[in-house]
Amino acid sequence: MKKAFIYMVIGLSFFCILFLSCSKKEEEVKKEKGAIEKMTDQVAADALDKINDPLNKARSVQDMHDQNAEQIEDTMEE
Repeated sequence: MKKAFIYMVIGLSFFCILFLSCSKKEEEVKKEKGAIEKMTDQVAADALDKINDPLNKARSVQDMHDQNAEQIEDTMEE
């Protein structure tokens, strides 16, 4: 009878420790996912800026070219 009680206490203790350790890991994983998602969003934003900067510069140069072409056409018509 004593052995059964001891085994039951050991089993219950093991179950409690296992349950508590698993729940802590899930919380840590959720925090890490949040941090990883923030870093991913930041990297994506930086990459988008690096891609869009040359495109925006090219568009502004194209606009300047179009304006100059219009001015030349207006000058030639007069």
